Amino acid sequence: VNYTVTDLDNAIGRYSVFDPTVVNLGAPSGFGGFVSRSVNATQKKKALNLIANHQFNSNWAVATSYSWVRDEFKAKNYEINPNDTTNINALINKFRPTNVYQADIMYGADRWSATVTAQLYTGNNERYFSDNRFTVFGFIVNYDLFENTQLYVNVDNATNEAYENKAAANYLVGAFPQPARNFTAGVLQKF
Repeated sequence: VNYTVTDLDNAIGRYSVFDPTVVNLGAPSGFGGFVSRSVNATQKKKALNLIANHQFNSNWAVATSYSWVRDEFKAKNYEINPNDTTNINALINKFRPTNVYQADIMYGADRWSATVTAQLYTGNNERYFSDNRFTVFGFIVNYDLFENTQLYVNVDNATNEAYENKAAANYLVGAFPQPARNFTAGVLQKF
């Protein structure tokens, strides 16, 4: 179990803030309005990571994990535009999955080893992601050819899931796609 709290008093965030010196012909004085600026801010970040592993016997094992993170930014010494929905605090937690779960099942016997992986991304904001959840599977197979030589095959995104694990406000939904099904095969030589 890992729970982390970060409390920064001198961060930078982009906000729509009130500037009394900006020319504003609609204001009685002709000045004052909201402008977008990078300003000094505070940041509070909380993260939780849970990990559990279990070896069933000499051949089988399982590993599971869960991750969650939440950020809060606040501008210092500025009046914030209450209608600003594009500031860092309004968006930071919408650009990544709220929850990430992973489970790996591992098998090994003699010279062979294999792992099946599953990742579940949930809590995705559909304004920025193409779906509110994604499940991605993969697998790895290894064969120890010699003491220091291993052959391997790795398949990522085995079910060819279309998914994203990050987003951005200034791009369309699905702008950061992750790779489709892909294969890697090779030889690992230890020296």
